[in-house]
Amino acid sequence: MIIRISFWLAIAFHSPFILIAIVYNLIANKLLKSAYETFGFMGGYRTKIALKLRKRAYKIMREVSLESLAYATQIKEKETIMKAIRANHAYDFVCKEDRKKKKKDQTIFKVKFLDPYKAAQLGDQIFDIKGAGSSRKERLLTGTQSLETLKDCLDGWDNFEHPDSTEDSKRYVEFDKKDIDGMIEMIHIKNRAEIVDFARGEAELDEGEE
Repeated sequence: MIIRISFWLAIAFHSPFILIAIVYNLIANKLLKSAYETFGFMGGYRTKIALKLRKRAYKIMREVSLESLAYATQIKEKETIMKAIRANHAYDFVCKEDRKKKKKDQTIFKVKFLDPYKAAQLGDQIFDIKGAGSSRKERLLTGTQSLETLKDCLDGWDNFEHPDSTEDSKRYVEFDKKDIDGMIEMIHIKNRAEIVDFARGEAELDEGEE
């Protein structure tokens, strides 16, 4: 509704240009009619002038339409200030595949942000170096880092359907922090990656998430 009103206000603002375009088009029609009545076909200098006027009229209308739409659909950026996070607090996180579902059908993971000390510790352990000289081998342990992040930051979930659940008999997995390895194994690999990104602060915290 707001966009519709803005669009018509923009059209009203551009009304002088629209009027010019209408006049150009009327003159073009008169010239084309005159040329046809005089020569029996669309030709001569009158036709050339008419086509130029019509082209100009169409160009004006196109520019007015684009500018009106741009004005009507512009979104004012929301001013925000930096907001602190709660240390050691589990936030609700919903994976991409569930975000379009109704709230009651979403699986909600309880995820804490990775604290700076743990992040530094994991960063120091990211390289595995063995041997020396020509036999020296280096490995980037990104998989290990992701797993340790999950162990530290995954704090629970709601509405996580059991693999044996059916439409007739719904079953849900109860989260057990003591068996964190077993809990992580139940999460699909693509969802694990999303949770890790969120815990590292690489995904946006939705407004209102707690």
